Amino acid sequence: RMKALRSLVDALRRVVETGGANAVALDERTVSSVAGLVRNIDAPELGVLRENYERRRGREVCVEYIAVGECEQFSMSVFVLPPNACIPLHDHPNMVVFSKILWGELELHAYDLLPDDGSSAARDYSTVRVRPRDPRLLSSGEVAVTAQTLGNVHEFRATQWTAVFDLLIPPYNPLEGRSCHYFGHPSPAQGDISTLRRTACPDWFYTARGEYRGERTGL
Repeated sequence: RMKALRSLVDALRRVVETGGANAVALDERTVSSVAGLVRNIDAPELGVLRENYERRRGREVCVEYIAVGECEQFSMSVFVLPPNACIPLHDHPNMVVFSKILWGELELHAYDLLPDDGSSAARDYSTVRVRPRDPRLLSSGEVAVTAQTLGNVHEFRATQWTAVFDLLIPPYNPLEGRSCHYFGHPSPAQGDISTLRRTACPDWFYTARGEYRGERTGL
């Protein structure tokens, strides 16, 4: 039986071949299909074992970032968060993101990105208008999908040791207008619409680079 990770990579290659270099315009059927393949990915295949992290209790620990594989059209990674760790409010410009909880539990707070006021040809992200989504508690095995507008600005907080597999289509690339922007928490809402102001990455947030010990991706 083909490994779930390799099945995902092969399917993504077919998607980008038919959808262009960036494959941003994913239709609902394709998103559902990719989400199903992401759901099949598990921690042992990625070499991310919970017991190896829970032993770190009592030490100074931070969020760990593990690069799984990347090409021009998509990237895959794992984030491992210690209890109460947070990935601050950030966005995914013109990207679709699939996040699977491999083990653990995450609080997700997300906002839908609303159209800007049209005063400039390109969004500069100094401020963005958003509509909050209901908070979610994501448990092991669940997959969250971040679309180009739906839930595109979000933050995660771990309630316990948690590992998350992330698939980005396409990856961050500042040269193509896909920089990661961080935001402060919203100003008072006007009705159900809030404004977020861009900030620098918070001083308290940093990641350690982990070694990938999982199955080969073919990338």
